[in-house]
Amino acid sequence: MVTKTIERGGKRELRTQQADAVVEVSRAQIADTFRGQLFQLRQAFTNALLARENLRLAQTIDAQYEQTEKLTNVRLQAGDVPAVELLRAKAARLPYKQAVLDAQTGYQQAVRDILNLLNVRSADLELEGQLQARPVTSTLEELRQLALKERPDVAMARNAVRAAEKGSSLALAQRTRDISIGAEYQRVGQDHSVGVIAEFPLFVYNDQKAAATQAAAQQRAAEAQLRQAETQALTDVEKAWQAYQAAQRALAIYGDEGLATTEKVRSVLEFSYQKGEASLFELLDAQRTASQSAVAANQARAAYALAIWQLEQAIGSPLP
Repeated sequence: MVTKTIERGGKRELRTQQADAVVEVSRAQIADTFRGQLFQLRQAFTNALLARENLRLAQTIDAQYEQTEKLTNVRLQAGDVPAVELLRAKAARLPYKQAVLDAQTGYQQAVRDILNLLNVRSADLELEGQLQARPVTSTLEELRQLALKERPDVAMARNAVRAAEKGSSLALAQRTRDISIGAEYQRVGQDHSVGVIAEFPLFVYNDQKAAATQAAAQQRAAEAQLRQAETQALTDVEKAWQAYQAAQRALAIYGDEGLATTEKVRSVLEFSYQKGEASLFELLDAQRTASQSAVAANQARAAYALAIWQLEQAIGSPLP
């Protein structure tokens, strides 16, 4: 006996389309997971670059204070300053010796964070790269549109709606009766018989209304989740844009010109102190101002780099 079911109402096509949409949901989910992991790695990399630059800066500042200590000792030997000035120079250097140790620890821990994200237990990692200020040429509205178009979580919600729509249509299509046709051949002795059977459901006690209602509810839930995903994407873009603007303003304050000014003041006072035309207090104050400005500049560059990564994470793609 051979039986063939003829599906009506486009059920086979709807099941195929629903399955394709579910596959796209899974792909978007994987892409969204990668998006989050990439941002975490970029954060760790930026923090490690900042720690490396802070370590170099701490070593440079400590070397400057060491030079000040030597100059003070020379002037002490020449009888130009009292012995307390050398003690004051040594005392002023102590926090920066500690800063070098703290910076070394911070850098080592930042490198370990990168290795942890890379799932590497132990390795010698040498960081390459600089904290650079890439310009953003897109407008806020353009970034909003990119987020709605490119973000994988929005695409995941959009495909979930498509799958729910096909599921709702499939539930309604179940109310269309399928026809089962069978053919049978039998031979008993010299007798031969052929039979044809046709079957279709009557839907007397089950008219598929409950399944259709459930599918419609799932579709509405998927549509609500899509609206939520779109709202979240736009919110993330606006927050990233605000962070970018703040980082841009901070970077403008601690730009090359500002750092050059504080460093020039320090150099002039160091030369003047060597010639006996400036006091140790004036030199230490200039060194402290220059070091604070340099640390703030490193932080501003790191904040700007993180703001760029945050924008790319918010739109779900590289900046145009």
